[in-house]
Amino acid sequence: LAYIVPLEVWQRAAATARAKSRQFSRNETELKGMIKLREEDLKEIELRRDHSLRKVEERRIIYTEKKTAAEKEPEIDSQTDDISIIQGQLEDLEQKASDLHHELQQQKESRAKEEVLMRSCKEEQSQLVTASRTALADAQREFDQSLFRVQAADVSCNNLKKKWNVSFSSEKPRQLEFDKCPTCLQPLSANGVGHSHHDLREILDEEIDNVLLETHKANENKEKVKLVYDEAALFLKTAEAQLRETSNSLEKISQKWDYKLSETELLIREVNKEQRNYSSKLAGALSSMNEGTKAEAIKVELRSEEELLNAAEEDYERSEADLLKAKENLAELKSKAEQQRTSSIIQSQLSEVFGAKGIQTFVLQYTIDALENISRAYLDELSDGSLRLSLTLDAGDRVVRRASVRLPCGDYTERSLSSLSGGQWRRCQLALALGFSDLIGRRGRLQSSLMVMDEPFTHLDRSGRNHVGLLLRKLVKGDRHIGTTGSAGTHATTIIIILQDLVAEELDETFDHVDEVIKEGGFSSVKISESS
Repeated sequence: LAYIVPLEVWQRAAATARAKSRQFSRNETELKGMIKLREEDLKEIELRRDHSLRKVEERRIIYTEKKTAAEKEPEIDSQTDDISIIQGQLEDLEQKASDLHHELQQQKESRAKEEVLMRSCKEEQSQLVTASRTALADAQREFDQSLFRVQAADVSCNNLKKKWNVSFSSEKPRQLEFDKCPTCLQPLSANGVGHSHHDLREILDEEIDNVLLETHKANENKEKVKLVYDEAALFLKTAEAQLRETSNSLEKISQKWDYKLSETELLIREVNKEQRNYSSKLAGALSSMNEGTKAEAIKVELRSEEELLNAAEEDYERSEADLLKAKENLAELKSKAEQQRTSSIIQSQLSEVFGAKGIQTFVLQYTIDALENISRAYLDELSDGSLRLSLTLDAGDRVVRRASVRLPCGDYTERSLSSLSGGQWRRCQLALALGFSDLIGRRGRLQSSLMVMDEPFTHLDRSGRNHVGLLLRKLVKGDRHIGTTGSAGTHATTIIIILQDLVAEELDETFDHVDEVIKEGGFSSVKISESS
């Protein structure tokens, strides 16, 4: 049945699906390990964010209290020269801090624009890599098929060499090196009796031309497909290199902007520190003044607390941004892990579908059913409907054959093949063999006009032999109607039967020509029928 049902394609598909499923599973395991690390990082960032939030709330409470106290104090216009200088320096620092904040905001916007552009480019290149991999896989399948055709052409060439007992590579042999026909072993002659060199030369030339043409076309197709495969592989390599280059560029851009933002934030923190120092100096200068300067000192303290509050809020915003980025990275990793898990499940299901319990069993069962129907039609012809043959697949994909015998009441009872009589067993065997040959012809695997049968009448009585002869005559005459509803698919125009012994009248009734092989004195001779 393997000759009729080629399961190699499904077996290769199942193996490929299993390999991909294992690869996706390994990728999922790696991503889960990364997810575990990112979750730990996320917890640390959340703790830092919560600490920054508590600090902001504490500073806001202090700032509110000092603001309320400042509103209750009267304002004064008299200030000392030291206070004026310190205030001027504080104003300069406030302007510098404002400029730095503005510069920081511009840097963030520029970074966002560059990263959006590079991510868009990376996404396009990723899609190109995916398309290139698909094209390479298609080219690989085409190349495998071309290799299969080259191997098939080589097999045909070897078979032809064995058949004719000749040797050739890319051209035909110049002369025949044998005195007997390689196929029937009859002697060759040049006077027209039997086979001639000229006839065999024409036949050999034609078959060699066909094989060489088939081999040339297969090799030419292989080279074309190989060129397409190499181009697809080169294109994929180029696309992957571009994708890696874009990824590296994106990483370098992120590092560059991280460095710039860190420098700007460091400058802001240094300016804030200087503001706090000058605020403390201003508060100390004001504390030595009389009671009338108390309001100004409270305002200075209020500005100091405001700066501390702003610093705490900035720290909280940075923590919140880090937390958001960490969550996005974690969500992306989980999404990739889920995709890998889903892909692994799909590939595992595909391996089961393509496996021995899936499509292979379905295809094999379909062929078994077809063989059963065709064989049953031949068995109806050979047994007048007194026997039935059923074919099924067991759990181990073995073909189970069962026979049923018709009772006098018209019902059928199931019996094992071993309990059948010799004639019943022979009818079942002939029906199954004819059905198998018929199925091969229907499937286009092998169609022959010649059928050779060795001892088909063994264990058959006169009636059984008669049924076999009638069936074979119908096949030779082209009568396709067999059984009650069957239709023969064989195209045999000549049937040769090898027999050991049969009465003369049955030979004359059944066969058109009877050739007799006589062994005597250690030699064999053939007596050709006069009607041949």
